[in-house]
Amino acid sequence: MLEFLLYPERIAVIGASSSLTKVGQAVISNILRCGFEGDVVLINPDADSSNDLECYKSLKDYKGNIDLAVVDVPAELTKKAVQDCIRASAKSVCVLTTGFKEIGPEGEKLEQEIVNMCRSSNVRLLGPNVVGIINTHHKLNTTYGTQMPLEGGISLISQSGAICTVLLEWAHGRKIGLASLISIGNKGDLNEVDFLDALSDDENTKVIICYLSDIQNGDAFIKAAKTAALKKPVVVLKAGVTDAGAKAAHPHTGSMAGTDIAYGAAFSRSGIIRANSIAQLLDFGIAFEMQPLPVGDNVAVITNGGGLGTAAADAIIDSGLNVNPFSDRTVNLLRTKLPNVSAIWNPVNIRMSAQSEFYLDALNIIQDDPEINAILCLCAPQAVTPPEVIADIIINNARGDKPILAVFMGDHTMRE
Repeated sequence: MLEFLLYPERIAVIGASSSLTKVGQAVISNILRCGFEGDVVLINPDADSSNDLECYKSLKDYKGNIDLAVVDVPAELTKKAVQDCIRASAKSVCVLTTGFKEIGPEGEKLEQEIVNMCRSSNVRLLGPNVVGIINTHHKLNTTYGTQMPLEGGISLISQSGAICTVLLEWAHGRKIGLASLISIGNKGDLNEVDFLDALSDDENTKVIICYLSDIQNGDAFIKAAKTAALKKPVVVLKAGVTDAGAKAAHPHTGSMAGTDIAYGAAFSRSGIIRANSIAQLLDFGIAFEMQPLPVGDNVAVITNGGGLGTAAADAIIDSGLNVNPFSDRTVNLLRTKLPNVSAIWNPVNIRMSAQSEFYLDALNIIQDDPEINAILCLCAPQAVTPPEVIADIIINNARGDKPILAVFMGDHTMRE
């Protein structure tokens, strides 16, 4: 499960620095600030100490075992640094440095030499051109990001370092917990397949979300995704789906994007849920972490406006789900509890008389229907429909056996 990389006990930082403008300093600061409980070994031939810790001139001067070596030196010095890691029997190497295949043939040649060195020595390589790794449940942060997220159940695999730092900021600002964050960059050795396998067995990971520019081994990816999706939701934002996007992806990580149709077919075959934006990627992760998975495809809609219900039904059907009619029992119960003007089929439209107790009655009745697998509650701003009360009703009466999604539409009334 790549324990030595995701749950290391001893970390070495090659390129340790005291300069606030250096990536190495940011990495050391994050490791220490986030409370890593293992050993931290700093390597810098030009410094005696950093962050009140002794610096070794070379990794060969340190006699202990290394689980994870984080390398931040100029590209031309990276090969030598990785050689030192291999000689020191490091189990894994994370290369933060840029300047490899993403810049052209010369960088690609250097990257391949480093990859070959690691593979011949059974050392796993993450990168190059990565932000690093976070595992909140192990107090591990080897990134140069600015935030350490709260503990949670969402794990991110990202080919883009910028997406990593953006999602870190969003998660921090919204107080959303993450389990882990893994930046895979150029994918010289370890890639999305390796981490899908690892995270599918990680008990701290409840949802896997991925940002990918390309997929190198389609068959292996489909196999890994199928296995993971049977255990937990897997959400992917596939970038580079247009010609312009594909061209932008290549100099960024050295990737070559395939056709969007091919990726869509692969995702459908493997049980992947596809996100269409960066915000949606995180939103899907949040929703799936907080909700149980549905056991079927039949969705009930509760609304206080006909237009919202119609639009929701169309969107649900377009997504491959169903909005089937309620059972006779459910219809009869709704008829006894809701106003006469209400539409009591599916969607349920309580109309302008949608006082909070009617939402409560509809929610409880529909949750009891064994033929309903998920519930969508919609609320438009109306004088007799206080959104904060409706929100409390949904939160306090959700039973936890079916996913319930609430959407409050409008502007300042709903935000307040």
